[in-house]
Formats: sequence, structure tokens, C-alpha cells
Amino acid sequence: MKILITGGTGFIGGHFINMVPDNIKISAIKRSNSKSKIKINRKVKWVEKDLTNLVAKDLNNFDCIVHFASSGVSPQIATKKQLYNINVNCTKSLLKLASETGIGRVIMAGSCIEYGLSANKYKKIPSHAALLPTTAYGSSKAQAFNYAYKFCKKSKISLIYNRIFFVFGEGQYEGNLWPSLKKAAITGKDFPMTTGEQIRDFISVKEVASAFLRDLSIDPPKNFQPQVKNICSGKGVSTLKFANYWWKKWNAKGNLLPGKIPNRSNEPIRFVGKL
Repeated sequence: MKILITGGTGFIGGHFINMVPDNIKISAIKRSNSKSKIKINRKVKWVEKDLTNLVAKDLNNFDCIVHFASSGVSPQIATKKQLYNINVNCTKSLLKLASETGIGRVIMAGSCIEYGLSANKYKKIPSHAALLPTTAYGSSKAQAFNYAYKFCKKSKISLIYNRIFFVFGEGQYEGNLWPSLKKAAITGKDFPMTTGEQIRDFISVKEVASAFLRDLSIDPPKNFQPQVKNICSGKGVSTLKFANYWWKKWNAKGNLLPGKIPNRSNEPIRFVGKL
């Protein structure tokens, strides 16, 4: 099998690459100034090109595309224009090129943030829940999903769409909870945070990467019905309990300071996925 990966220098993409067995050939798109978030320990053919500049010949002779590339994953900042251009337009272009070049399988990384206000309706959010995003990022991902679902079914491309819940691990953007918590623990500093009452579905990046790897071996459905899944633990834990667990695991010398940072407005108190 030969696969093409977008977002291979990113947090989840890098972990995924390291898990792919050597008998699968990997090519990955990267910007010329992009550096991998984690150390890549297997052979990859890097294609230095912006997603916006891909052409049909870049996608020749691949069996599958694994599409991780995304803009504006919280708490990283991106304008609405950037979100739409990368998350929506580039996805549309990529899928059209896949159709033109005869690629029959696409695995896409989505986000639980697409569910938005639907989180208030379910103890555990099913993958068929309505998409009611409350952020520009969530809206852009939902738009990309809606397009991909219809386009792939019509074009007879096997689509697996994975909505990832609250992933954490090495190589994650330093502004996220887990890496910023670890930095404070290691340096002996106090850690100001929200009240921590929010219930979240945390899942390690290695578990997420493993889920995508398993998808490579799934036989495509004969009717090309897209498969939509939640990549989650199926368990809810308070943010404070999660922070406390890691704080103790790292033998932190400072103190957790819950309530020092205000909770986000319009944020669902419970956000847990159904497996």
C-alpha cells in the first residue's frame, strides 16, 4: 500500500507516521518552512508543497489519502479566511484531485468541536448527532465534512471521517492544557486554570494514531457509504481531576490554582463521545 499524508509534520500526523509499518510506503505534504512536532523515526518521502498548490500529478499512484492538515485548532489563532481556505477549500481541492487520479480511499481527521451545542443534548455524543458548532473553527470543519460526505459518496470514494475528542500528548501545541500543565510541573511553578468542572473526553495521541492506523485495514463498503466515527475514550472526567492526575504523576512542586482563569463563555459543561 502507498499512502499520501497531509499534516504529517503536525502533532497527530507525526505520531501516526511513526506507527505505520515499513511495508506501507508513505509520502507526506509539508510546507518548506514546516518542522515536525515530534521526531520521525521511519522513512518518509516529503513533498515540499503548500496544500493550496497541489496538482493532479502530486497524487498519482496512491492507494489512500490520510488528511490531517487543519488550521486554527484551539487555542491556536486563525482568521476566518484562513480557516475557510485551509479547512474547507483545500479539502475540496484535495478530494477533487483524488477523484481525478483514481484514489479510492480517504481517511479524514475531524473534530468533536463540530458538535458544538449538541454536547448539551447527550450524556455521550453519538457520531450522528447534529453539527451545531459555536466557533469559527468548528464551523469550518463541519463545512468540510458536509462537502466530503456528499462528494465522496457521489464520486465512489471510500471515506472514513474520524471526529477526534480531547487529544493530548508529546508534541502538542504548548498552549494546550496538557503541555502547559507539564511545563509548569517540571519547572516547579504554580498552574492557574479554570474551575476545572468541565467534563471532557480525554484520549492520548497514541490511541488516536492507532485508531487511524486500524482504518487502513478496513475493507471499503461496496455501496461507498461514508463511515463517520468518534475517536474518543467514551469516558468523561473533569478537567480538574485530569490535571490533578498528571500533576501528581509528574511530582509537581507547585500548586494547581483552579478558578484563577475564567471559564469560556457558551462552553458546554459536558463533552463526552459515544464509541
